[in-house]
Amino acid sequence: MHLHLEIPVPSKIDIRPTPLLLHLPPEILSEIFLWYKDILDPYSAFSDGACDLYDHYRDPSDPFPEKNDISPALLLLGRLCYSLRAIAWSTPQLWTHISLTLSHIQSRRSTQVANLTSWLARSCELPLHIRLESSVMPHARWSTESQFPHDHAFAAIEVIASHRSRLEELSLALPYECFSRLFRTHNTKVMPMLKRLTLLPLRTSESAEYVEGFPHMSVFPEAVALAEVNLLNFPPRTLMRTLPWAQITRFRGHSMPLSHSLYVLQRSPQLETCTISWALGYPGLASPLLHERIHTLSLEGSTTALKYLTLPALVTLQIKTRRLFPAEQCIQLLQRSGLAAGLELGASKLRILDISANFIPATDLLECLDATPMLRELKVLNRDDSIHSLFSDLLVKRLTLEGGKLDLVPDLQRLEVHGCSCQFNIGALGKMLQSRWASSAPSKECGEACDRSKRKGPLEVFRLVASSSSPLSIWEDVMYSRRVWRIIEEGMVVSVAV
Repeated sequence: MHLHLEIPVPSKIDIRPTPLLLHLPPEILSEIFLWYKDILDPYSAFSDGACDLYDHYRDPSDPFPEKNDISPALLLLGRLCYSLRAIAWSTPQLWTHISLTLSHIQSRRSTQVANLTSWLARSCELPLHIRLESSVMPHARWSTESQFPHDHAFAAIEVIASHRSRLEELSLALPYECFSRLFRTHNTKVMPMLKRLTLLPLRTSESAEYVEGFPHMSVFPEAVALAEVNLLNFPPRTLMRTLPWAQITRFRGHSMPLSHSLYVLQRSPQLETCTISWALGYPGLASPLLHERIHTLSLEGSTTALKYLTLPALVTLQIKTRRLFPAEQCIQLLQRSGLAAGLELGASKLRILDISANFIPATDLLECLDATPMLRELKVLNRDDSIHSLFSDLLVKRLTLEGGKLDLVPDLQRLEVHGCSCQFNIGALGKMLQSRWASSAPSKECGEACDRSKRKGPLEVFRLVASSSSPLSIWEDVMYSRRVWRIIEEGMVVSVAV
């Protein structure tokens, strides 16, 4: 028997492969786009808007990069095909984080304002996170008003103002003149959802007279959810007086007078986290300012604020300076704060200490540690360790637990030392680590099954980053030490890098 099959062949064959994505439901594609955006969009997280916002403007020789669209990754989705573009355009969650830098090119600014209007419309009624900046340097001086793009800056502000009832996070780096367009009193809409506000007022020649006559803004008292404020440069006095400081819990003052930052602390009884970066001048206070609730203090650049603060609730202290570590000022702050908290002389509640300085003498660090008996985490970065090593035999010996009353920071759980020239005895280091690891050994009543988290004062993590002046064999000398290897096998995290 012969079987003959005749299969019809189409006259035209479409050899193009059908994308697998097009067979997925729109809901699944939307979730994929959201994941894609969070991974590739560097501006969607808004991790530290206050810090990086000012760093771009501080050096006039380094132009601020124009972020001309909401997300390069997101706009690429719209270029693949019509179907994917329609799904992306109709997914409101993709359009809630907008970061835009107004271009210095006239034609491009018009397009940016039009795009901003479309992006905000696509976000429907979801909370917004907006970052709007100018490509103008604050050091620039403009001879005529036409040289600065006021018209498009005002237009962009008007677009944002029409949606400001949905603003959850707002970051602005614009000339003084632009702020009143968003915060003007006759606009009836308020900002009930605003939680985080970052403002960098830029000075231009035409704004010099505008600063003193900065209009009153009554919108902020209505921002009932506002909890974090970041101010950079020289904010107008009216702005400082209008913000609802009584409800603020997080504040950052960057490159502004120290007196302005202390003004904020005096009027912010709920403040818990405070960062003062590159403070200018001296406030001239007769006595240190007492604040009952601040538990985290970070000082960057200038450390003058140490003289003018008493913080009985202080738990975390971070100091970053390019000068000598101000040990005396730090100790005085800790002692004042401890006494205000009702502790005995020379004690404080500090749990985390993070120090970064050009040079940290070992003796100064020891005096500081003597004032922090409850310390749990210590991180030090010594930029110049070529002459006198911070992590010396003296420090290693004092950190070794002997079981006496004079033990230094007995509850230390994490120790990180960066920039060390490693002028210490390897055997002494091993003894110190072993003594602190052994201090966490379970008692006879508890037994081996005792939860390690309930044991007293174990040093769980030790990290050492050696400087270039260290011996090349330092890694092998430490990691292959018998005592160090033993505690690594038992579970301590030990890391050594050169």
